[in-house]
Amino acid sequence: MKVTSLLKTPDGKLHRGWLIFAGLCLANFALYQTGFNSLFALPLANALGVTRGAIMFFTTVYAFGAAIASVMFGALYSNPKIPVRVSMTIGVILSLCSYLLWAYAQNLFMVYAAGFLIPFSMQGIKIIGNSVFAVNWFDKSIRGKLIGVSSCFQGLGGMAMPVIIQLIINAFGFQAGYWFLIAVTVVLVLPFTLFVFERTPQDVGLLPLGYREGKSDEREKTANLYGMTLKQSMKTIAFWAMLIIVFAIGMQNGFKSNFSGIALEGLGGMMGEEDVAMVAAIMVSIASGTDFVANLLIGAVTDKIGPMKAAFAGLTIFLLFFVILLLFENQIWAFYIAAACFGFNGCLLRTPIPLTIRELFGNKHFGSIWGVCNAIKPWTAGVMATCIAFAYDLSGTYSGILIFGMIMAAIIYILYFVATRFVGKYDWGQPKGETSTLS
Repeated sequence: MKVTSLLKTPDGKLHRGWLIFAGLCLANFALYQTGFNSLFALPLANALGVTRGAIMFFTTVYAFGAAIASVMFGALYSNPKIPVRVSMTIGVILSLCSYLLWAYAQNLFMVYAAGFLIPFSMQGIKIIGNSVFAVNWFDKSIRGKLIGVSSCFQGLGGMAMPVIIQLIINAFGFQAGYWFLIAVTVVLVLPFTLFVFERTPQDVGLLPLGYREGKSDEREKTANLYGMTLKQSMKTIAFWAMLIIVFAIGMQNGFKSNFSGIALEGLGGMMGEEDVAMVAAIMVSIASGTDFVANLLIGAVTDKIGPMKAAFAGLTIFLLFFVILLLFENQIWAFYIAAACFGFNGCLLRTPIPLTIRELFGNKHFGSIWGVCNAIKPWTAGVMATCIAFAYDLSGTYSGILIFGMIMAAIIYILYFVATRFVGKYDWGQPKGETSTLS
């Protein structure tokens, strides 16, 4: 079936790809549980008569569940024999069970069980699903922009939901807060997993959203039919380079948890601790705001120049975070600009990096490959934040740590350069005469 309009199919119906896009946006908005954890920690600890630390240990359990969910959902999305709506709906149901376990927890085991189950929606549907359905459903001419927009809904959820949840907790108790999350998930996410999502547009007789006959790349018509398997990709240099890149980019998020310490070292001699704390708070806000903008910017740039050049651009801006703080460590303005550069870190793993993996290994088994690469990410930021804190305790300065971060960013740059040299070099199982890249 030809697609001649971004909005409609030739028979005048709304292209299903827009419903897929809407589902991804709402999933990003609603399934951001890690952004709400701190709101429930204290009331849940008081209800059980335990410490806040004992409650928050569920985040460690969460990392185990997230790694399993990432691999499992990636494989499920790549398996045409299992309807995606079944696996996604099960993920939603598990998240609802998690909320109920937290709301009516009688012991820490129930808290930790909920922590293990919740990532099967957040990781499986929101994170892996966002990349997989974008690759399968959107033409490359609009793919980056739509990923960027859908990713921004996580930021919108992170801004709006905590205030509403806290008001509900204050007025009706923490259990009511969990019931609110259940209602939001049932209303905004469940209808799409039950009735809308499909694995590929070809499964419902469509071409990718945005495909235009005579203007789009002809190979987009059959892109979902070809690609390397996970086992085949794991035998390549590019796979392991990309795996390390995902790990290292995730590790860099640990610096955000140490903004206050970094600001105190650079500005502590110039202002009081309260003023330094405000500078650190503004840095966090700037980084979060830039992350929102960077999703849109890098997404649009990806459509214009391709994921590889877009990734290099994002990496270069992020690298400036370390350079600026090392060169201008006693200047307040430098901390704000550095925070803005830091905001480009998150968008790399949402748009250009997964799309680069797609360029390397193809569409057919992209879900399973991206799922494995992403499985290590839940561990990275927390581990790095702890390592930075311990390193500061031992050395008494953040300078060496920032240099280490800059070296790590440079290694990411080099590994990415190496990996992208193999784009178009691997056999996707295509007919002879067709190249293995769609850039």
